[in-house]
Amino acid sequence: MLKKNQVILHSDNGSPMKGATMLATLQKLGIIPSFSRPSVSNDNPYSESLFRTLKYVPIYPEKPFDTLLAARKWVGGFGGWYNYQHLHSGIKFITPIQRHKGHDEKILKQRTGVYLQAKAKSPHRWSKAIRNWSEIKEVKLNPDKGHDEKILKQRTGVYLQAKAKSPHRWSKAIRNWSEIKEVKLNPDKCKNTLNKLKLAV
Repeated sequence: MLKKNQVILHSDNGSPMKGATMLATLQKLGIIPSFSRPSVSNDNPYSESLFRTLKYVPIYPEKPFDTLLAARKWVGGFGGWYNYQHLHSGIKFITPIQRHKGHDEKILKQRTGVYLQAKAKSPHRWSKAIRNWSEIKEVKLNPDKGHDEKILKQRTGVYLQAKAKSPHRWSKAIRNWSEIKEVKLNPDKCKNTLNKLKLAV
């Protein structure tokens, strides 16, 4: 049997995982909640993209597995499909094994050649340049560091301009669009929800 505070449940900052009911349930079970830090992608595993592909693949089972062995067998088959057959959009529709073995550069050059030939043969069908099939050298989870901050600053500017133009429409200060550096939980709210759960049992 698990002891209190022996297990830590780590998740992203999604609202279901941070909801008061969920947090109260974890507290009741003696499980410690853990959340990703804002804009720190490495707090969650890189495999989250894989998890989404797994859940949305057409062969995903509609019913629970009968045994642990059956689940392992299915996941093993999925792993083979993902690595050897799945054309990954994040790496220009190359399979992970082709990328791993360094075959992607040659394949992408061939694709570029096919597109150039097609455009030369029927230029009227191309209003713009051909698709960019150049090799992706580096894959990043957060390529635009500070992108959110830039957007929020732009919003603040828009609100300030609107207030300056029509000050009579603003009885208070503009909405606060400053970047949230840290997300804090409300322990009192969790405690109140936990008390409600105890009353309901």
